[in-house]
Amino acid sequence: GLNLVNTLFCLEHTGIYAYPLLDTLQQEEASIWLEQAIQIQRSLGVQRGKSDPVDARRIALYAYKNRQEVRLWVPRREKVEELKELLNLRESSLNTLSRLRKPIKELKSHGNPRIAKLIEDSSQGSIEGARKDLASIEAKIDELFSKDAQLSRLMEAMLEQQELTQFFKEIQEILFSFPYHLFIKAQERTYQGLVLSMLRGMRINVAAEIPSSLGCLDLLIQVPTTTYVIELKLDSSPEAGLKQIRKQQYHAPYLGKGKAIAIVGLSFSSDTRSIATWQGELLDEDGKLIRKLAPAAKQ
Repeated sequence: GLNLVNTLFCLEHTGIYAYPLLDTLQQEEASIWLEQAIQIQRSLGVQRGKSDPVDARRIALYAYKNRQEVRLWVPRREKVEELKELLNLRESSLNTLSRLRKPIKELKSHGNPRIAKLIEDSSQGSIEGARKDLASIEAKIDELFSKDAQLSRLMEAMLEQQELTQFFKEIQEILFSFPYHLFIKAQERTYQGLVLSMLRGMRINVAAEIPSSLGCLDLLIQVPTTTYVIELKLDSSPEAGLKQIRKQQYHAPYLGKGKAIAIVGLSFSSDTRSIATWQGELLDEDGKLIRKLAPAAKQ
């Protein structure tokens, strides 16, 4: 029969559809490699034909070709899985609210206030219900993190020690597990909202859209040792985010405060629907460079 000890099971990440097989293999203590579909596609290039047997052969070929770079799957803690599902639900609620408000906003902006008022009055119950659902979901996210102090302390410790490689990896892993449909037509604000919700739920001191005379900063994180000035980019380089921070002087208000300042360009990919990469600089309180910041393999 099959010797599980000497067998590697490589699966394409399909969200909730992979759970039953993952649970079964985990119970058997099998070695599991869970890979993103986009990584498999890019590795093998353009392929014709698609069926379950064809896909299985392609995944097997990918695993064999890249066996020296295998990354074994480790099951997430239960609290992280709960967070993933709550954030998933939160995004759906936000989309529902947006769809309800959009026709009202468009009618008002195009000079038809009477019809806009008619639609607004008719959909008020749905809008109010969606708001209450959203508030309930966010309360549950807060409650989840208040009960999971270990994760909150871990993430805060990473920030205090400027250990951004692992910090962003934790966020990346959660985003990887979200269903594909949530990211259809996703914009920078979609990723900004998800990250903001995660960090607020972890009781991390974070704010978004910090205004200045030259623009708005995407994310500001404060911990006792460091102020993080973060600019998000979608399908663009992290260097573009860093350039914007420097040009707009987003970090200037935090100089001379007795803390280090980390300026970070954080790049997201619409292909992988998660963090692609990041780059940064750690500055002293006077704005002088202490060292470059980059993913661990690139430092």
